Amino acid sequence: MSNQNEDHTCLFCAKFSGSEQSIALRQWYDDPIIEDKDFVAVPSLGQLVPGYILIIPRRHVSSMAQLSMEELAKLRKFCGQVTVFQKKCWGMPLIFEHGMCSEEHRAGACIDHAHWHLVPTSEELVPHDIRLTRIDSFEAFAASTGQANSYLYVGNCTGRGYILDDRNIPGQFFRRRLALAVQRPDEWDYSVFPLYENIRTTYECAKTILQNGPHW
Repeated sequence: MSNQNEDHTCLFCAKFSGSEQSIALRQWYDDPIIEDKDFVAVPSLGQLVPGYILIIPRRHVSSMAQLSMEELAKLRKFCGQVTVFQKKCWGMPLIFEHGMCSEEHRAGACIDHAHWHLVPTSEELVPHDIRLTRIDSFEAFAASTGQANSYLYVGNCTGRGYILDDRNIPGQFFRRRLALAVQRPDEWDYSVFPLYENIRTTYECAKTILQNGPHW
């Protein structure tokens, strides 16, 4: 998996480039579930529920909002392909992102390379007392987040969703909320609780659904 903008200081970019330094890192996504020339879909480490997928752009950007409108259109199509398999196994996923557009504003994300979390869940991950800005398209998504601001996004792959101001919100906010909702409140940190058993379950379901070729 080559990366057109290789940055070997980034774990994702190192992995995509096949760098030797990445061999011992992020081994859980040696075999992507779905991929194309722009994006890769892999099971998330710290898989709090089976079917928890990350969508990662091959190009190194710090948040999905930094993608071009053409890339965002491709992201929407790719996201739709991923949700086909998720819906067959677990139901429609919720998408969230800790968008970080600079080193000064990391928005609680632990890897400085954009990635969307697609989680099959019906749980409410945003407290009612947090202020939200509603968006209805990828154009609104890019405009609302801007190119220099950190943010939190929750929604779906059509571009409809909400932007949260990330000030005063702790790191891995959505994962903390998800862990609480699924009654694993102390297991939100993926580096401590990788939950490999759910990763295996996700791969097994994906293989079953996709073994006869794409279904989109």
